[in-house]
Amino acid sequence: MREVHRIPRGMVQPWMIGGCLAELLLGSFALPTVAFMFLKWWPVMLAIPFLIVVSYLVTAKDIFRMSVVYSSAGTPAKPRSLKKWGGAKTYAPR
Repeated sequence: MREVHRIPRGMVQPWMIGGCLAELLLGSFALPTVAFMFLKWWPVMLAIPFLIVVSYLVTAKDIFRMSVVYSSAGTPAKPRSLKKWGGAKTYAPR
């Protein structure tokens, strides 16, 4: 039988674009764009270069820092969770 070797999750290189984490770099464009669509105020778009520099500085020291922050934040409460809502079920079989 063939042995399966699993890659440890902590050793996987995160997805990078130009030296920045992809989530931060794409968020640097998405956040001001969404704010502009709601506010219709064009100076909001001037935040894009600032956010790109901040995203680069966050990943320049340690590329795994944001991964640790993501994983330590925990999971959000789910509205249909039996544990959080005292057993309220939305589906009952016939």
